[in-house]
Amino acid sequence: MFKLSDKYLIRREFFGGLAIILGGGEYELDELSTEILLFFEHSNDINQLKIFLENAMNLELSLEEIKNLLKGDGHKNFKSQSIHIFLTD
Repeated sequence: MFKLSDKYLIRREFFGGLAIILGGGEYELDELSTEILLFFEHSNDINQLKIFLENAMNLELSLEEIKNLLKGDGHKNFKSQSIHIFLTD
């Protein structure tokens, strides 16, 4: 099951190969993880990222749906629009 560790490890099981250690400065990047990091880079708020990822998991969003949310495309078609409130400028 998806869980954020004390070092903010995003587990591989959830993102199918995505592993990011936030705050530790170690990254194994793929296209999606790069998009996630770039999207949240401006906020410097790990809590916003944690909330986004936890909601994505709870809503069982696919990787494609997560990518579309990060790009701002098609959010009206998702199972819940509640996740969109965490995607702020």
